[in-house]
Amino acid sequence: MTVLLVISFLFLLGYVSALAFFWPSGGDPAPDPPAGPEAMSLPGLTVLVPFRDEEKQLSRLVRDLAAQDYPTEKLDILFIDDHSRDGGAALLGSLLPAHPHMRSLALGPGREGKKAALARGVEAAKHAWILQMDADVCPGPRHARTLMSHGVRAGADLVAGPVAVRGRGVIGLFQELDVLSMTGLSAGSFRRGRAQVCSGANLLYSKVLYEETRSADPSGAVASGDDMFLMIGARLLGRTLVFCADPDALVVTSPESGWRSLIRQRVRWAAKAPHYKLPEIRFFAGWVTLTNVLLWGLAGAGIAGAGPGWWSFLPLGMKCGVDFLYLRKAASITGSRRRMTGFLVVFLLYVPVYASVALSMLGGRTNWKGRVVRAR
Repeated sequence: MTVLLVISFLFLLGYVSALAFFWPSGGDPAPDPPAGPEAMSLPGLTVLVPFRDEEKQLSRLVRDLAAQDYPTEKLDILFIDDHSRDGGAALLGSLLPAHPHMRSLALGPGREGKKAALARGVEAAKHAWILQMDADVCPGPRHARTLMSHGVRAGADLVAGPVAVRGRGVIGLFQELDVLSMTGLSAGSFRRGRAQVCSGANLLYSKVLYEETRSADPSGAVASGDDMFLMIGARLLGRTLVFCADPDALVVTSPESGWRSLIRQRVRWAAKAPHYKLPEIRFFAGWVTLTNVLLWGLAGAGIAGAGPGWWSFLPLGMKCGVDFLYLRKAASITGSRRRMTGFLVVFLLYVPVYASVALSMLGGRTNWKGRVVRAR
């Protein structure tokens, strides 16, 4: 048991060192979006919104996108229907005629899934820059302008924006802080030039970059991961990637409504990791997982009376403190600091939730909106 304690401390040291290296200082300095005559320098932009069964979200998103502070003549907003079973397509048919710069199209037979929808959208895009977002996000009126101006001034090929979850109850709190950890890691790792994670719910990139990175995306083997494989492909090509921490670049999304759907979502996210072509990202994810297993296992042994006394709980307590500080810093990007009061609840839920994810992956498949998706 003493050997396990020593190993746990060594893994904890590596974990803390990695978080210190990827500390979410806020990413690159956010430039002020151009206004007046300077707005003429903004390039043309196509916003891609793939959707499936999102009828309840589309009216609000159309309203938010119509309010974008971006030159309308340079803005092309495209909704791509991934074989929705609800009335979303019909709803768009009634809403979009009032907005000439918005349009929609549907995937044909033999093409399905978010990646296919994005590929179809890129094919139909009118402009050289793509802003990708999910159908359930809420962007502010300066969202597109802020991301694009940040990318132009940084000379970037890809700009990742912050994502926040806003929900109620314990399940909402869990997802809010879980996604916050990803936003923090995105901000910190992009700042270091070692991007580890990003979200397709808020991602700006050039059409050229998308086409150049297709070899990095095993689309035939993994249904999800369009964002991560694009980011990894950009890194492999040596492109410039930046994170925009400006509050105007933030998008807010809704949480999964139940624990079962949450676990299915996390299973889809975890399934893509073995296909990453950057060993560094797989190594970091593996180190985090093993650290959690060791520290929680040691604490469990202490509870059972088989551990080295109070030492059994010290590594886990230290990790709890480090995680709190990391998330509190990340919360300054998303304006979520008030939710940190529930951190301990989320910390204690982490093991049962992700143990359920691991067990679910053993089945080799999961479901998403009526479709069977490979889980490994």
